[in-house]
Amino acid sequence: MEKVSVFINLAEKAFSAASTQFNNQESVQKAEAEKNELVAQLHKDSCIKVPFVGDFNSGKSSLINAMLGIDLLPTNILPETAVSYEICYSLQEKLEDREDDRLVQPAGLSQ
Repeated sequence: MEKVSVFINLAEKAFSAASTQFNNQESVQKAEAEKNELVAQLHKDSCIKVPFVGDFNSGKSSLINAMLGIDLLPTNILPETAVSYEICYSLQEKLEDREDDRLVQPAGLSQ
């Protein structure tokens, strides 16, 4: 997330420097809208997807839990994780149950 902050700061500085050079308010407004869109996109897409694949009960969920430092994914001696999970960084902890890219049920992580 630190790298995203660097890019957002650069976008803000570039807009600030460029906006002093525009000769009309319409150009300033257009540039600000584009800057805001870029910042929103940086917040939204600042996720790197790393697949964890392996045989049943090979420790994928245990490894991810250890890397996160919390027991987020279910683990058991028998195969436990029968669905795929996507974990993304967010400033706000939340769990989103999705089906076909449609939000089914949002919940807090403790649930």
